[in-house]
Amino acid sequence: MNTLLVRAAVALLLAALVILAVQESKKPDPPAFTGSSLMDAGTSESAPTPPPTPPPGGYRNQVTLFTYLILIAVAGGVMVLKWIIPAIGDRVADSFYSSPEASEQTPTHKAMALVAQGEYHKALAAFEKILAESPNDRFAVAEMARLHQDKLGDADAAISVLESAAAGDWPEDDKCFFLLRLADLHATHRNDFTRARDLLAQVQQEFPGSRHAANAVHKLREIEEAEFIASRGTKA
Repeated sequence: MNTLLVRAAVALLLAALVILAVQESKKPDPPAFTGSSLMDAGTSESAPTPPPTPPPGGYRNQVTLFTYLILIAVAGGVMVLKWIIPAIGDRVADSFYSSPEASEQTPTHKAMALVAQGEYHKALAAFEKILAESPNDRFAVAEMARLHQDKLGDADAAISVLESAAAGDWPEDDKCFFLLRLADLHATHRNDFTRARDLLAQVQQEFPGSRHAANAVHKLREIEEAEFIASRGTKA
């Protein structure tokens, strides 16, 4: 509702500026001052006529009109950048993820169409339904965590989604993806470096010698460095 009121206010302001600019452009310029003849008392000779002085209001209409045009450009630019371009992007994304016939859409396509429309809570509900029918859908889990963290700003909810998924039975790549993502979230959003190290150790223990174990070692160094920086900041 607040967004609609702001849009309406900007649109009314833009319309008012356009009307004022049109009215200003139709105003005639003030008559030019040409000077006057001065007659000396008792003589028939006229005094020299002073040079014409440009009327101070001669350019007033032009300056006012130019000011209105600048304000119109600013208000129009705000509308284009704030609402029109994002709306076009949403329509393009919607058409990309949505097939012409609803019957041909997969549940994942429908969920991603909701994401493109900014309906994040509805998209989460759609992904939850997908997981209820296909518990091993890694994409649904990853998208739910991403929506919670990036779109809704709820890192705790993202952690909860990934924790629940990591507790299940997954292929190696999927399980390691969840564990590494969890370690990163615990370290960066909760400053829970102990939990982050435990998750990385779990990757190394369950999948020794794999590329995931090597990634865990690299991530562990990053977390230890972040923990050191955080501890110095706390002492300061």
